Amino acid sequence: MEKKFLFFDIDDTLTTGGMGSFIPDSARNTLKALKKNGHVVAIATGRPYAMSKDVAKDLEIDSFICNGGNTVVYEGEKIYNEPLDQAHVKELLRECIAFGFPYCISQADDFFFLTKDMKALPKLDNDFLSQFIQEADFDPEHLTQVKRLMIYVNKEEQKKLTSFPDLVPQRYDDAYVMIEPDDKFKGIKKMMEILKEPIEDVVVFGDGENDIKMFQQAPISIAVGNAIDELKALASYVTDRSDEDGIQKACLHFGWISPEDISK
Repeated sequence: MEKKFLFFDIDDTLTTGGMGSFIPDSARNTLKALKKNGHVVAIATGRPYAMSKDVAKDLEIDSFICNGGNTVVYEGEKIYNEPLDQAHVKELLRECIAFGFPYCISQADDFFFLTKDMKALPKLDNDFLSQFIQEADFDPEHLTQVKRLMIYVNKEEQKKLTSFPDLVPQRYDDAYVMIEPDDKFKGIKKMMEILKEPIEDVVVFGDGENDIKMFQQAPISIAVGNAIDELKALASYVTDRSDEDGIQKACLHFGWISPEDISK
């Protein structure tokens, strides 16, 4: 059987129901069967490194793409890691300051954010996120390692911000927009390049907007049943949700595993 490199998004792909949801046994058993058959199984997520490694460890996976494609871990070792384009970050922060939009920055491979003035931040309905914000003294003009930004601006006011050349806004809440990497396939290409493996052997699984660039570039792309319509239109194959055994069904369909592999 020809070896494949299979990259799985986590939230709403391996899981169903968002961050913190469980991974069904059928998906876990499928990942184990894929590895036993000689395939390489990896994660491809927008999550920062600190919020990816525990999931990878739980699944007994030691290779993954995280930070939206800007960090690559292979066999437990970071082999590629870069921040956002810092020139574009500074342009955007200048605009935030000019318009009076409060913002936070993250400089590490985790989910902790720094802000210059906690009092300026609107109260977040998302109590989970608010736990990760700390006040600190920093000069926006001398930042060198910003990994993601959170800007408190509604959809209408966001139109005032024009410094988005290579920075992609992701809106998870009406109160703020997150600026973070979103080309997970860039990380996949980097891993395959370092391993000297053909890109033709790549398979990606996903569900959402930040999987679109993967699906536009990957040789084989598989959308789970709860995926957005735009992603399904790009997919090589559409399967069921993970909690409806969708991961397993797709791998059986392509012959990467057999019914005997998952019945052992």
